[in-house]
Amino acid sequence: GGMALELDDNPLVTRAFFDAIKAKGFTSIRICVTWFPHIIEKDTYKIDPVFMARVKEVVDWAISDGFYVLLNEHHSVHDYCVSPKYGDGYNLDGSQQSKAYLEAIYRQICAAFNGSYDERLIFEILNEPRLIRNDGKNGSWDIWAENLLNEAEKESATNALTEYSKSIIKIIRESGGNNAKRF
Repeated sequence: GGMALELDDNPLVTRAFFDAIKAKGFTSIRICVTWFPHIIEKDTYKIDPVFMARVKEVVDWAISDGFYVLLNEHHSVHDYCVSPKYGDGYNLDGSQQSKAYLEAIYRQICAAFNGSYDERLIFEILNEPRLIRNDGKNGSWDIWAENLLNEAEKESATNALTEYSKSIIKIIRESGGNNAKRF
């Protein structure tokens, strides 16, 4: 379940967890992180430094075991996030609030995971992005599903996804160091 599910009374990720996966012959692993519950300053979207240290600890264990690590922004879109406020995640609605949230968390992710983190650390910038709507037709993460959105909504959500992605990639590249070429 990864870091995203440590919130839901699941067992904590341990070093033995990575050792067991490595022993089975795997060479890569995805570490899912849901960031929004760990925002401690709503106006600046500051991530709790204790949580960031925990994420770094888990990533470091995986890398020290020789894994390629896919670190993602995991499910910071949720059904009660129709109009995201402060640290409540984002929505593919094109809002400045959503863009500000994503930019702020990625500035912090970039600062935490630059330097000695080489090509074995990969960022998955947005996992299962979705448009949360007021009409209850949220359904699947597949915002382009024919039964969920009309053409105008699909175009708007796609444009928002493109804008957010470009902004995040720019932040990653501009943070320099190994992030300048981070996959």
